[in-house]
Amino acid sequence: MEKLSVVVVLVILLSGCVSLREYLYSTTSPDVTSSTVTSTSTSTTSTSTTTTSTTSTTQPPLKYPELLECEKKNGYERDDCFYDVAVDRQDFTLCEEIDGNVLMTVCVAAEKKDSNICGFINDLQTRDKCLYGVAVTKKDERVCESIELDILKDTCYLKISKKKGDEKICDSIRFSTIRDMCLSDCSIREVSSDLIGSVGKDDYIEVSIETRECDGLEVSYKADLEYLSLLNQSTKKVESSEEGITFRFKCDRPCEETYLYLRVGEEEIIEKAACMGFSPTAECSIHFLANESLLDSRVTEDINVTILAEECIGEKVNYSMEPLSLYFSHWVFNGALRANSSNKVKSDLERITLYYRCNGTYDGILVKTKVGDQEVNNYAVCRVKPECSLRFLEDKSMLEANEGGVVHLTVLAEECREEEVKHSAESGWLEFVNASSGSVSSNREEISVEYRCRKSTEFLLYISINIGNEEIVRYARCMP
Repeated sequence: MEKLSVVVVLVILLSGCVSLREYLYSTTSPDVTSSTVTSTSTSTTSTSTTTTSTTSTTQPPLKYPELLECEKKNGYERDDCFYDVAVDRQDFTLCEEIDGNVLMTVCVAAEKKDSNICGFINDLQTRDKCLYGVAVTKKDERVCESIELDILKDTCYLKISKKKGDEKICDSIRFSTIRDMCLSDCSIREVSSDLIGSVGKDDYIEVSIETRECDGLEVSYKADLEYLSLLNQSTKKVESSEEGITFRFKCDRPCEETYLYLRVGEEEIIEKAACMGFSPTAECSIHFLANESLLDSRVTEDINVTILAEECIGEKVNYSMEPLSLYFSHWVFNGALRANSSNKVKSDLERITLYYRCNGTYDGILVKTKVGDQEVNNYAVCRVKPECSLRFLEDKSMLEANEGGVVHLTVLAEECREEEVKHSAESGWLEFVNASSGSVSSNREEISVEYRCRKSTEFLLYISINIGNEEIVRYARCMP
């Protein structure tokens, strides 16, 4: 009988017969099996009236900074953003902002803590999101087990472990990076902030935080790049048990309200910020943005120089470098690619990035950038690209499993960035399940592949990972 009720609820919500506000926010939920179903003719009129009045209601102001980002999106992406915030904040009044029926139903399932609803969703990704929302809201790690996508399943365990303060849940996490965050006792707090800045060369927004027990965790931020750009971040990884971290942002355009996310591991601080109008400057000036430039590169990769030009409208951008060592590729003005012939500054505040390619291996190449009468000098390095190498990680590989279980092989890829990841295994005995990545994205990266034992055998079964010209082969055992 309970499952029948779930089906009826799902059908009613998807058909629009009952408004989301009526179902979610009425003081008593509608009796789906009696009044709504058996009295169809009488409920249709009243439901129509309710829907009309709900539509005309003025929407409340934004409650949370992250909703500023949701409002900039459209269609499914906007609905998905509101759903994520609703689950993260445990504020299901945000479900009212969702237009699509399926994600609205997913939001209902999370608010009602009812994983049965998720079972009627055909799309795998959406069903996983539904189960994640229910699990986090119920604080029930058993619901996480039904999630198919490994990284979302691990994130589910991580969230619930933190909410319940139970480190035993971390044992269910497969990816080591997420497991490390789960086992961490990291906490962060804001110690000072100046969240109002103005668009000018000497002004900035600054936030300082203090970390405790966050050793080794990554430090990151997220900001609305339409208005803010990072000037300085004191560190990208926490090195000690107690550490202060400072972020500085420059206002690129005026805005009454924008957002900042400051994150250490799984801990996050969210702030609202504002940028005042343009500050007057007497003449054109340019500043080298060290944190956005890449002046040490390999022969096959870009060298780039980024500058900020203020009050330089109409001035030409010129460049020069030592002959033969570099050649100019292209430039980007305020995030937009421009033709090489279009080199004039067009706004009061303009971020300009000039891209070069190495023409061999050199050390200390002088690169000059000039806007009007202003000039900055930089020195670039072009290195030989190191050879890709692989190393077997025995402690992170699991090469034995029972029939139906999963075996996995993990390697450390060094200097293999952008190389394709290929893998193979004994056909007929091992069935491919998952690979952590299809290509290598950094100079030092762990790569894992997983295979399921289709049946047991006394023979050893090979698994291989091939990246570039390197290959590692190991042998797995599928036991009864």
